[in-house]
Amino acid sequence: MPKAILILTLIFGLMISSALAFNVPPQDYTIIYVFKNADGTVSNMIKYFMLDGNKFRTEYITTVEYSMTTNIEASTDLSNDTSSNISSTEQLNAKPISNPEPHTIEILRNDKKLVWSMDPSYKNYIEVPLKQESWEHILTNIFISDFHDFKITGEVKLLNYNCDIYESVQKVKEDNWTNIAYVSHDLGVIMKTELWQNGKLVQIMEATEFNLEKPEKSLFEIPETYSKYESNE
Repeated sequence: MPKAILILTLIFGLMISSALAFNVPPQDYTIIYVFKNADGTVSNMIKYFMLDGNKFRTEYITTVEYSMTTNIEASTDLSNDTSSNISSTEQLNAKPISNPEPHTIEILRNDKKLVWSMDPSYKNYIEVPLKQESWEHILTNIFISDFHDFKITGEVKLLNYNCDIYESVQKVKEDNWTNIAYVSHDLGVIMKTELWQNGKLVQIMEATEFNLEKPEKSLFEIPETYSKYESNE
């Protein structure tokens, strides 16, 4: 959905644009983020895995299935049997997916200087060279160490980590966008963000799992059942 994409872009844009490479990023970790609408429903998930400081995996998961229904109503003017009106309305329906699976998986192998982008539905993948700026970018996607655009407003504990609460306000055209970030005090990991528009909550990104254990090595390899996509161009 265009609006959802805009919201996600704003969330990551506001956070990552202020983020610098963490001083000593952990070599191994797993973190799972869920994206919630203002009513608390989960719309998306992203899973990140880092192994040995040079292998990185991202899983993009949609947790809601959208469909469109059209309602058609017809009415007849009783004063004139030949006159009738037909109107239609469209409604967007959202249905939770019981067992959501990744729709896209990306593996960045800094040791091989390669990126593998996998499509689980077709069991194929695309291989491209890894650009250094792309690798440097992922090193900051869950960490923040530069708070010059934020002011500290409090502290809280999330997933047993002590977190500082930071707030940043930006004006875009006629709207005031407020980004609230909950960042672990010791590691600089973004545990939660809240996006507000003109005082109303729009979306939440929240870590539901974070650990510093080594992920399975198989997560950073192409499954044998997958085939390499070759472009005809």
